[in-house]
Amino acid sequence: MEIKECYIKYLEMIQNVISRLAGNVDQTNKWCLTSVVAVWVLMYKISMPAWLNIMASCVLILIFWGMASYFLQLEKRYREMHARVMSCFNGIRTDCEMFDLKLREQDKKGSPCVLTIMFSSYLALLYIPLIVVSVTFALCRW
Repeated sequence: MEIKECYIKYLEMIQNVISRLAGNVDQTNKWCLTSVVAVWVLMYKISMPAWLNIMASCVLILIFWGMASYFLQLEKRYREMHARVMSCFNGIRTDCEMFDLKLREQDKKGSPCVLTIMFSSYLALLYIPLIVVSVTFALCRW
């Protein structure tokens, strides 16, 4: 196999990892909404106390919010790796090992921390209103 073909296969592998991580973020958001709605329905059916519903909903939301942030952070790191391998492919750099999907320190440098990603507009616009709605539903009891 020619070296350019190897690089192309390597870039395809990295792109597949990025696609799976993006899918994980979407699945995490869907599971969060499903779980929180299930807690709301349970609260309505068995008359849970408001404080218990607020706690259960907020804990679920925080867990899923953290997971989605972590997956987005990994996705950004693999995008950095993709850019690094692409520069190796173009001859700009020479420090690439073929078919190594392990993240290096240089791939981690440009990515923000999980807390920064948690409060990015993409995730904050979903999870903060979800917390507000959960607290409102628990206090109003429909």
